[in-house]
Amino acid sequence: LTALFQELIDQALIIYGADGIARPDYALSSAGAFVIPALTSESYTVKSSWFTGFLGGAKYYTRTPIHALHFETNLGHCWPMRGSEGHLGVALPAPVRITDITIDHVQPQIAHDLRPAPRNMEVWALVEGADNLAKLADHRARLAEQRELAAENGQVLPEQPAMPKLLQSQGGEYIQIATFTYDIRAPKHIQTFPVSEEVKAMDMDFGVVVLFINSNWGHEDFTCLYRLRVHGDRLVALPEPDP
Repeated sequence: LTALFQELIDQALIIYGADGIARPDYALSSAGAFVIPALTSESYTVKSSWFTGFLGGAKYYTRTPIHALHFETNLGHCWPMRGSEGHLGVALPAPVRITDITIDHVQPQIAHDLRPAPRNMEVWALVEGADNLAKLADHRARLAEQRELAAENGQVLPEQPAMPKLLQSQGGEYIQIATFTYDIRAPKHIQTFPVSEEVKAMDMDFGVVVLFINSNWGHEDFTCLYRLRVHGDRLVALPEPDP
């Protein structure tokens, strides 16, 4: 039993040491991902405490969106966006068949205020390339056939999600790949959410994703995004290391 417990402890330490969840993150800035300003909300400027301001005059600071693509997630190391909703556009370093999205927040035990945490979110991806566009066209054609068949049988299928106005203004084809809720009362502060089975079945790869935060947990002034991670498989695999 002692050996078994030690093995479980060692495995847990390996996972913890490998970025918490031991999965490649294709939205990591140090790995080549970067923020797309045209698809990203305005940052919120934070005023310093009254004591610091009293000593040296009013101090203001802000963290840029790149903080949401960084591995540092200690208390305060987040990107604050103005208001209770916003969006973050990210260019991945390579096309990826996305399988999951992870959202990090600070541990609730040490948080000063959990209201700025993101709550209801959705992720959209830019569809590029002839193969991907053909797969999207086939998917839409199948949906149209299903709707016609359902209508003949007196049934009504759920409507497809409407593309956000921001993406409509940018042009190009986007598809919603995931919707989820970050739960501040869950046992884990790092929470992973799967891409929809419908999108997985299309077997498309994406190089641009946009995270839409539609609400937070009650703060009116700003929302704090500590980290966005994107998981999946690269379209073009890298060569194997030397034996």
